[in-house]
Amino acid sequence: MQYAVLACRLIFGAWFVFNGLLYWFADHMPMGHHPVPIQLMEALLVSDLLLIVKIIEVATGLMLLANVFTPLALVVAFPVTLVIAYNDLVLEWPLTRPLIGGGLTLLIHVFLLFAYLRFYAPMLVFRAQPGPPIVK
Repeated sequence: MQYAVLACRLIFGAWFVFNGLLYWFADHMPMGHHPVPIQLMEALLVSDLLLIVKIIEVATGLMLLANVFTPLALVVAFPVTLVIAYNDLVLEWPLTRPLIGGGLTLLIHVFLLFAYLRFYAPMLVFRAQPGPPIVK
C-alpha cells in the first residue's frame, strides 16, 4: 500500500507542477473542445483566476513531491481537482482524452485523501467544542 501511495503522490504532484507551469511556458493554453469549456477557460483567463489556479497547482504539486504538508496540500488542491474533473467528465463529454485525464486526476486525488484520512479524522467531529490548541 505504501508504494502505491508513494507512486500516486509523486505522479499527482508532478502532474500538477507540469500543468501549472504550462501557464507560463506554453505557447497557448488548452481551451477545450466544446463551447462551454472554452467559455469557462476564457472567463478564468480574463478574470486572472486561472493565475491563482496555476499557483495552487504548482505550490501543492511541489508540496506533494517534497512530501511536506501533504495532507494540507491535498485539501488545498481538491477544489482545483473538482473543477478539472467536472470540466473533463461533464463539459467535455464524450471525448475520450479529457475523460481519462479528468477521471484519473479525481481518482488519484481521492485515493490520496483516503490514504491520509487519519490526519483529517480530528476534523470530522459532529459537535466540536472550541478550546485551547492541542500541543504535542
